[in-house]
Amino acid sequence: MDHKQTQASFASSTNYSGNNTVTTENRRVDADWWAHGSWHLLGAAWRYKHRNSQVNLAEDSFIQNSGETGIRYLAESGSSLTLLVRKARGEYADRALNPASLLDTGFRQTDAELAAVWLISGKSRLNGRLTHLERKHDNFAQRDYSGTAGKLDYILTPTGKLQLNVSAARAIGSYQETAHSYYVNDSLAFVPVWQISAKTALRLNLEHARRDYLGGAVVPPALGRQDRTRTAQLSLDWSPLRALTLTGSLQHDTRSSNQANLDYEASAASIAAQLSF
Repeated sequence: MDHKQTQASFASSTNYSGNNTVTTENRRVDADWWAHGSWHLLGAAWRYKHRNSQVNLAEDSFIQNSGETGIRYLAESGSSLTLLVRKARGEYADRALNPASLLDTGFRQTDAELAAVWLISGKSRLNGRLTHLERKHDNFAQRDYSGTAGKLDYILTPTGKLQLNVSAARAIGSYQETAHSYYVNDSLAFVPVWQISAKTALRLNLEHARRDYLGGAVVPPALGRQDRTRTAQLSLDWSPLRALTLTGSLQHDTRSSNQANLDYEASAASIAAQLSF
């Protein structure tokens, strides 16, 4: 189980009148059965809650119940290949059915995912996953969408204290406005990590992304919205205890958009604590 409270970024809202605190809670149970030789049977079930402190219809508060089954081949080298199928049922927490804006009360989503880990050498590996997803809403098919998402990571550990991670990713997510129903986010990131000591690590995250908003539902836009974002984040992790990690971060974000009044530049500082048990 994990419980988090964070401030929504400007990228997920155009309401700048006040802070939107996003609270998420995830309760999950996983099962891994060693069936025979290198083969494992997998299963999982979880309940996820997402709540906004302010009204944000584009990414509204919801509760989602999900189940997952799959199979994994784990080679002696540590490389693996995994096939997963997920089913999810979601309900919007504070939303009434709205035929005028085509805002629904619930949805169902099915994902089929192929994931692989390839240990190239003792110092490098490739992690990859490819996911086809399909979301269908209870009443308004105009809000439905489907597509293929994925991520590829190359991780190099040249020394015992330094790790370099280069990744390319595509994500697809719900974003329900008058002119859009979902977005496709393509990103490139470079994340070096310096393990200063057994308890302290310094992390840099440099990311460039392009987000296309699609699925015109109520009023198809004359020009589809496209944003480009750049993020630079420096974080320091300190683990005074095995179960406790404290993190301090400095972050700078910029966004340029082909839509008016959506460009911004923002700097933020944060302190976080994570307790594992």
